Amino acid sequence: QAEDGIRDIGVTGVQTCALPIYGDKFNVLQLLVQHFQGTADYQLVDDRYVATLRQLRAVGLLKKTDVREYNLLHILCRYRTYFSQLRFRFLVDLDPSALSYFAKLFR
Repeated sequence: QAEDGIRDIGVTGVQTCALPIYGDKFNVLQLLVQHFQGTADYQLVDDRYVATLRQLRAVGLLKKTDVREYNLLHILCRYRTYFSQLRFRFLVDLDPSALSYFAKLFR
C-alpha cells in the first residue's frame, strides 16, 4: 500500500483511496461522480469532472463496464442536495444498459 492510503487496484490503473471524512474507500472514478460540497459553483465542478471523465475514457482508463462494476450511477444519484445532469448523461451515454441495471437495484 502506498502513502496516504492510495493504492493501485487494477490493470486499468484505477486507484482507491481512504477518505477519513467518510470512512469508506472510493476509487478515482467514484470520487469523480460524487457530489462535491466544497464550492458554490456546481456547474464549474461538473464541467471539470466530466472533462476529466472524458479524458480517462479517451486514454482507456474508463470503460463501459466500469459504470456497473463501480456502481457509478448509484453513487451519483444518492446525493439529494445537488444532482449533476452532466455526469448522469455522460455515464448513461457511456453505458445505457446501466440505467436499467441501476433501476433493478431499487425494486
